[in-house]
Amino acid sequence: MAKTFIYDLNKCVGCQACVVACNIENKTDTNYNWREVNTFNKFQHPALPVFHLSMACNHCALSPCLVNCPAKAYERDIVTGVVIHYAEKCIGCKYCTWACPYDAPKFNPKKGIVEKCSFCNHRILAGLKPACANLCPTGALDFGEKTSTHLPLQISGFTDADINPSLEIIPLRNNRQLPELDLKEVNTQLFWQLSEESKPKIDIRKEWTLVLFTLIAALLNGIFIAGMFTPDLFNPVYFVGVGLFGLFLSAIHLGKKLRAWRAILNLESSWLSREILLFSIFISLSMVYFYFNKPVIVGWFTVFVGLASLVAIDKVYQIVSQKTVGEFHSANTFLTAVFTASVLIDYKPFWLIFGFTKLVLCLYRSPSFLDRKINTKKIWFSFRLDFLTTYPLILWAFNVSQIWWYWSSFLLGEMMDRIEFYRELQTIEPRKQIFDDMKKWF
Repeated sequence: MAKTFIYDLNKCVGCQACVVACNIENKTDTNYNWREVNTFNKFQHPALPVFHLSMACNHCALSPCLVNCPAKAYERDIVTGVVIHYAEKCIGCKYCTWACPYDAPKFNPKKGIVEKCSFCNHRILAGLKPACANLCPTGALDFGEKTSTHLPLQISGFTDADINPSLEIIPLRNNRQLPELDLKEVNTQLFWQLSEESKPKIDIRKEWTLVLFTLIAALLNGIFIAGMFTPDLFNPVYFVGVGLFGLFLSAIHLGKKLRAWRAILNLESSWLSREILLFSIFISLSMVYFYFNKPVIVGWFTVFVGLASLVAIDKVYQIVSQKTVGEFHSANTFLTAVFTASVLIDYKPFWLIFGFTKLVLCLYRSPSFLDRKINTKKIWFSFRLDFLTTYPLILWAFNVSQIWWYWSSFLLGEMMDRIEFYRELQTIEPRKQIFDDMKKWF
C-alpha cells in the first residue's frame, strides 16, 4: 500500500519541531520553509476551537504542480510515488505555486526557482520515516500505510481539492469541538481586528509584466482580425515589434530567464506551455503573412492560431479563484480581442454586443453602491467603468471614434480592467482557508 503522512489534530501543540527537522535534514533556507505550521483560531476566540495544521507537500495522486508545470520540472518516483522537483529544470515561473492548494511549492527569489518538500525520498528508500515525522515529539505527525483515499469531511483550514493527497488527518475529538456559546455575547470586532487574512500570493506589483503581455496579446489579435477586413490598418513592422516585445515581457517574469525555452515542454497538460507556443506561432505566422503579401489563407489561419492562444491564456488563470460569470470576466482576453476588432472595423452591431457584454460582466463584480460611503474601491471602479464603456459609447454615438482621445479612453479602460483582473486573483492555500473557515462561523 502507498505510504502517507498521518496527522492527528488532537496531538499537535504547534511546537514547530517538524519544521526544524525539515530544515536540518534538507538544509533549506529558513525564510522559505518547506513545512509550515498554521494555527486555526490563532487569537483564541472563545466560540472556536484552537488547533494546529502542519502542512508540507502531500505528494498528491493528481498533483496540480506536476500537471501544470510548463517546464516539466516535476516527476513522480515510480517506486515510492513521491513527486520530485528538479531544480535544474525549473524556470521560476511560479505557476505551480498558484496551482497547489497546500502552498507546498515555495518560490525562492534568491535562487530564482521553486523548491518544495521531497517527502525525504532518500530516507523512504532507506526504510526510514521522513525527518519531520521522525522527530515529532508528540506523535502528532507520523508516516505509514495509507488506509483510505478519502479525507474526513469539513476539516476547518484544510482544502479538499479532490486530488487524493498522501495525507490522513485524524479530526478533533468531540470534546474539542465548538463549545455551546452565544456569539452575540462575545465581542467579535476585536477578534477580526487582530486576525489578518494572508497576503495574496499574486502581487500585481510583481506581475506587471504578465499584465502587459496578456493585454498586448489580446489587442494584437483584435488588430489582426480587423486588418483582415480593413487593408493597411496598421504598420506590420510595429505589429511584429510589439508582439516580440510581449514575448520578451513574458520571459523577464521568469526566475531563470535563460531557461525560457523550457516553457513549451509540457504541451500535453499545461495551459501555460500552450499559451507561450501558440502566441509565438501567431507572431511567426503574422510575419509570414506580411512577407508574402498577405495571402488570405495564411491570414485566416493566423487568426485561428491567435484566438487559440487567447483561449490558452484565459485557461491559465482558471486554477485560481476569481469572481466571474461562468468562465467569463470583463478582462477576458478572447472577449477583449473580438471587442477590439469590432471597434476597429467600426461594425456597430458587434460593437454594441461585445461592449454590452463587457459592461454586464464589469457590473457583476462591482462594489455595492447601496451605502453612501465613498472609498478607493468605488472610485477605481467608477473610473474603470467610465473609460472602459461609458466614454467610448458616448464618443461612438457622436461619430467621433477616430479622435485620439477615443482610443486613449479605450486603451486606458482595458488596462485598468486587466489590472483589476490580476488584483482579484486569489490562490487557495492553508492560511487563507483558515481565515475563510473562521469567517463562516460569524
